[in-house]
Amino acid sequence: MGFFRRLFAKWRMKKTYRKLHGDNGVYLLLYCMRNSRAKGTLVTDYKIFTSIVGSTTDPVPVAAVVTCLEDYPMDMDDWWKKNEGNLEREGMKFSKHACITALPDHPDRDVSPTLRARQQRSVQIIRSLICESYQTGITRVTSRSTPIS
Repeated sequence: MGFFRRLFAKWRMKKTYRKLHGDNGVYLLLYCMRNSRAKGTLVTDYKIFTSIVGSTTDPVPVAAVVTCLEDYPMDMDDWWKKNEGNLEREGMKFSKHACITALPDHPDRDVSPTLRARQQRSVQIIRSLICESYQTGITRVTSRSTPIS
């Protein structure tokens, strides 16, 4: 991405984020990445992303969503256990994480039972992550706006 395109994208993301945050409409941000190691652009984009999120007085949690794990040989969450330290050494810190497959579920396609189970588990993981963060955010906003007697 060219310098001006990246600058414009950053400006647009910052403007959108501030509007949503001002309306108490942001409880969680998902930082999606492929199942690769923390390198160059991934780290740079993370720093831009978190600089925008951290620019408010009440920062919103950022969760890592690691995708493309459909062929990972072990439990998908083992990817996180193996790579979390590397991400942290590169300065990438997350409040939560989800290791998933993002392949769409097509009933017409012949899919192995293992992959179908991973797809269903991935949906559950993302839904839980969002619901928990929303409930925590609602509690935070409600307690912040409750008048003190």
